[in-house]
Amino acid sequence: MSISATYTRFEGLFRGILNVHIHTITTYINQLRILVSDQPDNITAIKAFIHSMGQLRPSPENLHGVQELRFLPIEKADGSKMLAKLTDAFFIADRIGYQAAFHGKVSMLDFSLEGVYRLHRLLELLPLGDCYLPAAVQERTIVLFPAPEPSSSLNRTFRKKVGICIGFEATVLASEDACKVSLYMKVTTSRKQSYYRTMASWLLQRPIKG
Repeated sequence: MSISATYTRFEGLFRGILNVHIHTITTYINQLRILVSDQPDNITAIKAFIHSMGQLRPSPENLHGVQELRFLPIEKADGSKMLAKLTDAFFIADRIGYQAAFHGKVSMLDFSLEGVYRLHRLLELLPLGDCYLPAAVQERTIVLFPAPEPSSSLNRTFRKKVGICIGFEATVLASEDACKVSLYMKVTTSRKQSYYRTMASWLLQRPIKG
């Protein structure tokens, strides 16, 4: 959080009399450019700069300085690490299942799931929305032996989780979101004896089963 945003009335005091240095998105980009040039193996510091950029909540116009910069930490399919540009081929895992299924098979952004969640707005602005694995994966679940009757205990658990997710995401829902919630609350679940799931993607030569 910047001083100018938090202490608007005292910005002149901090910046003028006290000579407090104000970090801006341009400052971070310039420092990041120096860091990736002088210390490209210092991934921890590079990640810290990226997180700091995200915390400033920049606009797309503020991020033009990274368009040609090789600054994104990537883990390649063979396990080696590299820094990539926005235009390089890599993917972003934001779900445990996808991360486990595609790890070691494609190049992925080298951040934890929590890190990806925190950087979501920045990644969308860069823009890297199309790099998320869910956008590149077609997933299908086939139930081999479905139960004849819905499970009341599973229904209660599922609806409870829906309620928790709603409360976590927002306290006020738009009308279209409320309709979606209503549909989720009407879903019935059944126990099954056997199933398999396939995740087919143009990234790989064969589908992954899980």
